[in-house]
Amino acid sequence: LHFGWTTAAALVNWNDYVSRCSLDLEWSGWVKVNALWLSVVLAGSLGTLLSLRRKSGLYALTVAWAVLAVASHTSMSEDLREEFPGGEEALQRVAQVEYFLGLGLILVALSVFRRHLKR
Repeated sequence: LHFGWTTAAALVNWNDYVSRCSLDLEWSGWVKVNALWLSVVLAGSLGTLLSLRRKSGLYALTVAWAVLAVASHTSMSEDLREEFPGGEEALQRVAQVEYFLGLGLILVALSVFRRHLKR
């Protein structure tokens, strides 16, 4: 459980760092978008692989909770709508991917729990 929180916090903090650097160094908005997609891939990969390897459904659930919270923020943030390359439609697609990833991680957790109960 704690490792799941650490993973989620690290990804959120990394995105915040990239966002701050992009302001200071005047990077384009696409740098932040690429960091976002990398974080989504890492959250999904780590959430799935570590949960299955460690047989810990709680890890996947913790990462899923964080991804769903980020998706909720993504879909409702006025600030993101104004600065996101591709506009609101592209931002809503990102939120949909985040929601699906969160739901997928919940399914991974349920699979791990189910295997554990069968033993």
